[in-house]
Amino acid sequence: MAVVTLSRQMGSGGEEIARRVAEALGLQVVDRARLQQAAEEAGVPRVAFEELTYEGRRTLVEEMLRILQAMPAIPVAPQASRQEVIGPFRLPFGGAFSSPIPPVSSIAEAMERYLEIVGMVVRDLAAAGNVLFLGQGGQAILRDHPGALHVLVVAAFQDRVAAVAEEQELTRREAERRLRANDRARADFLRRYYRLDWLAPENYHLVLNTSLLGREAAAQVVVAAARAVISAGSAGAPEER
Repeated sequence: MAVVTLSRQMGSGGEEIARRVAEALGLQVVDRARLQQAAEEAGVPRVAFEELTYEGRRTLVEEMLRILQAMPAIPVAPQASRQEVIGPFRLPFGGAFSSPIPPVSSIAEAMERYLEIVGMVVRDLAAAGNVLFLGQGGQAILRDHPGALHVLVVAAFQDRVAAVAEEQELTRREAERRLRANDRARADFLRRYYRLDWLAPENYHLVLNTSLLGREAAAQVVVAAARAVISAGSAGAPEER
């Protein structure tokens, strides 16, 4: 069963590559929306997970602080001790947010609890297999997961500027500002909470430059690598008796 994590620079075409890979291998894509769904089913309010993004205009801690000040206490669900089912996947974290929202002084602890939920979701879905994690710190959470393929998609800055300007209907100057802020926020997030250097190639099996390779070819490389990993894992598995 395939497990792929795909991290990408904004404007590099990572989302398109993830879609192509998932279609070729029959994988479930787990992105922010999917994690929000899981969080809601576990009793975590949507507004909390919306702050675990890479916007860059404010730090994650500042955004979490704002939300926590306005958010009501989370009620204890009757089924808090049971596993929650999200689509075809079973998630073992029901009730993790059953206590009231902590005071402002414990913002760091609150952030750790949110990230703990993300980690639980990612590890559980990886155990089920046939999944592609698009961002969400998957490469850090699953760094020791056997058989996981970690991919980073990058591109030349000016190519990314052109792509973001077109996709989001921005001027080039606006696109440049958004890209720089996004890059800083992603790097800071992974360094602060996972102690991982986001763009360091040693953290990935593949680093693909779509400015040189193109998106379609990049997707084909990921598909071939994932199939090779699956094949190697099958060959190394003990035979049934």
